Formats: sequence, C-alpha cells, structure tokens
Amino acid sequence: DGYNLIKGIGHTIPVDWIYNFGDGIDIDKLSLIGTILEIKDTNKRKIYSIAIDGDNNKENNTQTAIAISNNAKIEKGKNIIIYGVPGSGKSWYVENELLKGISQNQRERVIFHPEYTYYEFVGQNIPDGKEEVKFKEGPFTRILSKALKESDKNYYLIIEEMNRGNAEAIFGDILQLLDRDENGRSRYEISNPNLEKELNQKSIYLPSNLIIYATINNADQNVFTLDTAFGRRWRYEIKYCNPKEDEENKIYFDSIIKGTNVKWNEFRESINKEILNNKEEIYNAEDKRLGLYYIDLDCLAKENEIIENEKKYREKFANKIFRYLWLDVLKNNRDKLFKEDYNSLEDLILEFKENGKFEEIFNMDFNKEDNTDEN
Repeated sequence: DGYNLIKGIGHTIPVDWIYNFGDGIDIDKLSLIGTILEIKDTNKRKIYSIAIDGDNNKENNTQTAIAISNNAKIEKGKNIIIYGVPGSGKSWYVENELLKGISQNQRERVIFHPEYTYYEFVGQNIPDGKEEVKFKEGPFTRILSKALKESDKNYYLIIEEMNRGNAEAIFGDILQLLDRDENGRSRYEISNPNLEKELNQKSIYLPSNLIIYATINNADQNVFTLDTAFGRRWRYEIKYCNPKEDEENKIYFDSIIKGTNVKWNEFRESINKEILNNKEEIYNAEDKRLGLYYIDLDCLAKENEIIENEKKYREKFANKIFRYLWLDVLKNNRDKLFKEDYNSLEDLILEFKENGKFEEIFNMDFNKEDNTDEN
C-alpha cells in the first residue's frame, strides 16, 4: 500500500522532503544524485545525497537530505456516522476538526433529502444532444476517481443529513462496498458497467484512502430509518449534548440571552433536565434536547452589555427556541414546560418579546443551582 508504479522509473513511494542544510547554501543550485543510501526505519528513508553545483563542486561539499514517507499521514478507509442532538455541532466538528487542513480538492460534500436519488449521487447516462449518450458523474464517482488516481492522499466524501434521504436506495449497489477490510479497502468488489467504463476499472471498490463521513440528527421528524444491513457497515461517533467548556465554545457558557438576565447554558440545561424528566410523555425525549450551539450567536451578549432593540433579539430567540419546543418537543404535552395561560405559539412569542420574563412563560425557574448536568 502506498507505492505507485511509474513508467520508466519503477515502484515509488511518496515522500515529504526535509532539507537540513547548513547556512549559506543556495538550494536552487543543488542537484540530486539518485542513489538510495540506506533505510533509516519504516517511515524514514535517506534517499539522496546532495551535491553543490558550480565551479567549486567538491566531494566534501556533498550533503544529505532525508525523505520521510508521507504514508504515515494516510488514514485507513472508514465510514463514520456523526450523530447527536440538534445543535451539538456535528457539521462544525466535521469541517473544523476532522477535515482541518484538508484542501477542497480532496473532498466532496453532498446533502441527502427525500428527492435525492442514486443517479444524482453516483451518476447517470445523459444524451448530449448529438445522438450520443455520456456519463454524468455524481459526487460519489468524482471523489472515487480522485482517490483511485492518487493513492498517496486521503480523499473524503461528506454526507450531511444522511437520514433525510432514503440512504439505502441512494447507495444502491454501492452499499456492498462499505464493508471494509483491516486496511480500509472494500472487502467485496462489484460489477457496474457505467462506473467501470468511467473509471477505467475492471471492477469497482473503495480504496483505502477514501473516507466517508456522514451526519445524522435523530430528532428530525419525517426522516428515513437506517436499516440494520446499512447501519452495521458504519462506525458511530456521538457529539455530546453537553461538551466540555474550552476557549472555542466559552461564549456559549458565559453569555446571557439578549434582552434577559438568564445565561443561555443555564436556560438550556434547565430545559433539557425537564425534557429528560418527562421521558414517558415526550416521544424520543433524549434526542429532543437542545445542543449547546442551537442558538444563534447574535442572540448572546456579555453580562451588563448595553443592548439596543432588545425586543428584536427576544423575538428572534423565541421564534427559534420556543417554536422548536412548542411544535417539535412538546406538541402533545405543552403543559410540561409552558404555563397554561397560552393557547398559541403566537401569544407566547408576543409575551416574551414585550416583557422578556421567562417566569411568565415557563412553569419552572432557571437558577443554575437547581440544575444538574446530563451527558
């Protein structure tokens, strides 16, 4: 794995060069003498001796460069589903941690939805208007083509909201390829004439340098269920409802909701505690909790910060948070959180917009000392 057969050269392995020359040497005047000197260990290979070109070229001017195989950086192929409650930061985690430093050329991102099909995902034959039919590749085929051509790099397929589409139908025969061996390569290959012709392959498989990340939100309504045959071919990674506080998310812990004196995280933890306390009445309660990042950042402020037009921010907050709780979480059990004085969501939002008093809306308080964290 990792070696390429290059015509006229033979088997080669990709390397990152580390030049460690003394002061005063002009790298532009160096030439490579292509003799392998020694293998230092499994990943470090001293490949070339370097001689200084020019009028004063002498043997004692010869120096050495070390080439370190970049195979050590290549991840093994895998399929991972990242899941968690709404607002737990799944997409952010994929983009800013799992794909940190990865160029756009090494990735394809797609969003599944109820109308999305196998032919959009993989590709299809389309008439070109000249009495000919050409294959129009989808994101799966585009990223697979790149991964097959460049085995020294990882390539990534990102599927957002995977359970919003009929994943089993969208993958179709590609489903078989998701079974990976210990090196990350497909255990089983399939025959697909269109892909074989497009990719110039005798059969189709996922190479060990192609990684698939998918996000799902279990709380979404009217989504497709991932069946056992499909689901077992993935690894799962949860994004916790209550992540640890750090420098990047500190604002979500310390800030108040604009137009109120209540901290967002204290409000969120209180709501989540009540949701869990009413599991019998709230369907799928665990997945209906509020994630730390569910709120819009512009609805947060530092304590004692002067806020202009507080009503605008209270209305924005209520339209997002109250609406979710009223319509999605507590559709049949609104008295578990909200006071019985309100007959409609509209009344609820108007009240909060004008007064900003949570105690007038909820039949609970938001004092931090009364709350307990749950994971």
